[in-house]
Amino acid sequence: MKENTNSNPLNSIYIKITAVVAWLILASIFFWYKTTNDLSYLELLSQGAEYFADSVSGVILFLLAYAIRPFILFPASILSVLAGVLYGPVLGIVYTVLGSNASASIAYGIGRFFGGESHPEETKTIGPWIEKAQKETFITVMIMRLIYLPYDLVNYLSGIAKIKWVPFAVATILATLPGTVTFVLLGSSLSLSDLMEAESLSDIASGINPWTLAASFALFIVSFGFAKWYKSRNEHQGA
Repeated sequence: MKENTNSNPLNSIYIKITAVVAWLILASIFFWYKTTNDLSYLELLSQGAEYFADSVSGVILFLLAYAIRPFILFPASILSVLAGVLYGPVLGIVYTVLGSNASASIAYGIGRFFGGESHPEETKTIGPWIEKAQKETFITVMIMRLIYLPYDLVNYLSGIAKIKWVPFAVATILATLPGTVTFVLLGSSLSLSDLMEAESLSDIASGINPWTLAASFALFIVSFGFAKWYKSRNEHQGA
């Protein structure tokens, strides 16, 4: 039987070309602005941080960047940490939830569009997973999110499997909340002003809020442990 060569949208030449072009455009804008305004890298980063943190247009641009992140293959975790640094724990969580779930739906759509027809019997590796995800979408997506599988991989595979979007979206919103809080708290443990003025790693370390950092790691351990327990319980009941 012929293998579905489009089974992994990450291997699509169109997505790779889009990502390369997007990064070239961003790099060109970055160096053009730096050269035109005769700024050092530190001055440029300081201006960028102030713009994103203190303006409505900066927030909108941050949300837009998060939403289109799958097109440039940029890690969601880095943007979540950055949200904590720029906006603090409360607004950081709100903006990350909005941006991450928009990006999840976009990546899901990419996987669905480029994935072709889903034939579980053709692929031994992910065939059983596709069949299970199609039957128990909500639980399957919940578990994958809670155990911190790569964010975009779950989105793309869900699109490939052509699972129903509504349970996928609801499970994503609920299950990514612990991870969102974890990464945003990690970012908010860092002081933006201290980062801008830091001259060494020790300066950055001295500006870390230990309580926020501890809460971040504690939440990660609890959510990961819960996911393992929930997965084991679900497998036992299904046996």
